[in-house]
Amino acid sequence: MLKRLSLTLMAILLLTPWALAQEEKVLKLSLQECIEKALAKNIGLAIEVSRYKSSENTLRGSYSLFIPTLELNYDRSRRESPNTSVLDGSSVPVSKSNSYTIGLSEKIPLGGNLTVSLNSVRNESNSRFSAYNPNYNAVLKADFTQPLLKGFGLTSTKREILIAANSKEESAAALEKTVTDTVYSVEEAYWNLVYTKMNLKVKEEALQIAKDLLAMNEKQVQVGTLPPIDILAAKAEVAAKESEIIQALASIKAAEDNLKKLLSLEEMASDWAIAIDPTDQPETSLRFAVPSLSEAIETARKRNPDIRKLDWTLKNKGLDVKYYKNQLLPSLDFQGSYWTTGISGDKLIYDGNPLNDENVHVIDIIRGPRSDSIKDALDAIYKSWSIGFTLKVPIWNVKDRANYANAKISYDQTLLQIRAAEQTVLQEIRDALRGVDSNHKLVVATKVSRELAQAKLEAEQKKLMTGLSTNYQVVQYQKDYEQAKSSEIKAVIDLNVSILKYKKSLGSLLEDKGIRFQAHAFSQKAPVSCTCAGGGPPGPSSRSRKKTMKLLPFLLLPLIGFALTSSCKRRVSPPTAVIRLEDGRKLSILLYVEKAPNTVASFVSLARKGFYNGLIFHRVVPGFVVQGGDPLGTGEGGPGYSLKAEFNDIPYDEGVLGMARTQDPDSAGSQFFITLSRKAYLDGQYTAFGKVVEGMEVAHAIASLPRDSQNRPEKPPKILDIQILPEGLELPQPQTIVPPRE
Repeated sequence: MLKRLSLTLMAILLLTPWALAQEEKVLKLSLQECIEKALAKNIGLAIEVSRYKSSENTLRGSYSLFIPTLELNYDRSRRESPNTSVLDGSSVPVSKSNSYTIGLSEKIPLGGNLTVSLNSVRNESNSRFSAYNPNYNAVLKADFTQPLLKGFGLTSTKREILIAANSKEESAAALEKTVTDTVYSVEEAYWNLVYTKMNLKVKEEALQIAKDLLAMNEKQVQVGTLPPIDILAAKAEVAAKESEIIQALASIKAAEDNLKKLLSLEEMASDWAIAIDPTDQPETSLRFAVPSLSEAIETARKRNPDIRKLDWTLKNKGLDVKYYKNQLLPSLDFQGSYWTTGISGDKLIYDGNPLNDENVHVIDIIRGPRSDSIKDALDAIYKSWSIGFTLKVPIWNVKDRANYANAKISYDQTLLQIRAAEQTVLQEIRDALRGVDSNHKLVVATKVSRELAQAKLEAEQKKLMTGLSTNYQVVQYQKDYEQAKSSEIKAVIDLNVSILKYKKSLGSLLEDKGIRFQAHAFSQKAPVSCTCAGGGPPGPSSRSRKKTMKLLPFLLLPLIGFALTSSCKRRVSPPTAVIRLEDGRKLSILLYVEKAPNTVASFVSLARKGFYNGLIFHRVVPGFVVQGGDPLGTGEGGPGYSLKAEFNDIPYDEGVLGMARTQDPDSAGSQFFITLSRKAYLDGQYTAFGKVVEGMEVAHAIASLPRDSQNRPEKPPKILDIQILPEGLELPQPQTIVPPRE
């Protein structure tokens, strides 16, 4: 009895208004605000950001391989030597020289080296036999070496650059994975907190029902219609419900602590004490069309960061295989040189022959400046050249053979890792799709069960008041209703988590949250700020502010280029164009409003007017593009106007949507094309304004259709219509050029 009384007093204490008044302020947070806080402060993200920045630096450094090297050299010398010949012209021959050299060397893409240098030397001696003293010598020389076997080709010379570029993309995929994992963990923790809050309300409702039953029993005891012993069962049920509320409150605190940890709120003690009130409600139905398993797997194969990371690793392994295979070849190098010389100096005029007369004197000097020798070298008056070949053949070449064998093994290992990752993602997608389907059905079933349990409880309560039921029966129905309501809430939360798992395995979670992941764009330099709703905490104390200032160097780390449109509002997803074909197939295309606003506005306007309805894909080139949007079906038609080009930095990878045009850059109208593979030469030449996010297999299927010599399909697929989502999207009227330029 004392134990029960103690629990009762604790519950009453927790539920009194006085106790609530003593609690800390409540921080109201939406799911999006929680995600922003986590992305701004997460330590794991900061580590991955630093790794990505390091890979960027490595890539920039790798380009130094082809940066020319400028070399400047100066040398000055004085030499004395014993007289060993009458031709020395002095008892103690003394010579002086000043040498200047400027050179430029550069590695060329095929593996060779080119060096161009200019050397100028001033020589002076005390010999009386010198015809020019001082004299100037100049040499302009070009040296070229080129490997012809080992070390030849772009694979060998650009290997370091290509590996660094692939490693950067690999690091970007790892960063995206960390971002995705962070968003997933935050949302999962958020919905868990929502569940504990909603479950507390169920427990509070159950407590109130138990109290109402106790009050009714007490009245019946007073009037003599119920024996006093029946009150004990009602009191026991109230005490049990109070105990459950204490447990529910503890669960809320645990869920809050878990979310705060992900948000890094433990860095400031004042924030740690604040209660979190989640403002978002979970979805109770599916708001997207669940694709087929094959479509989901194909999408995940292209978008899942785990698989993409391994793809870039495989490319590096392939480069290693090619490089070490080349190293097995003998070394055959070509050397070539071409040089020109020039000479000038002060010409000495003697009054006799210095060879047979020791008493001759210099009677005149004809000056010859240094520039004359350099001019002669530049004019190529005296030309020389040389060529040669050097062959080196290793006897055993054990090291290179071992390196090549290990490279192939490493490549095969990565292939197996990709297969394992694909199998893992496949299983995750299957489990997630089953979870979405079963939990969606469970939400409907538990709702019906809760409604029935509620109706049975209300009916039994009425029967009890008329004496047709018992306390025991009402309590049992009460427990059934409580359990049914908790099950309904759990089913709703499980549905949201299963949707979350599906989007994570698919690789679309960030996009769904309005986060455009661009690892290279470090535009956001500070944590995202959120305005607290009413009842939020006051500003931090001076002590907290000092602690915050100490943390700022870490918190202000460049984050990553997330296109976050609003700090405290739910994001609006970027517009999507759904091209529906008459045979039922469709392509979903994400439109890049920020990159090409006028082009997107024109495309959306034409689509909504029904301009594209019934038009065909009039041009198909396998591995290149599929093209449509021509009302004439010949490649010559348009909407009656043209658009000014909006060239941007979007690379023409597979699935990019671009505008077709003539030679005039400002001649695009309604015709669009979808690239089927990477086409770098299109970058910056045609306006890119979207990318296929679902249905790329449809584009490849169109490209594989039989076609004539003009690349026109024999049976061209027709466009049923183009739907623009969301339907309420508002864009300005496109700025057009009328009439179209010739």
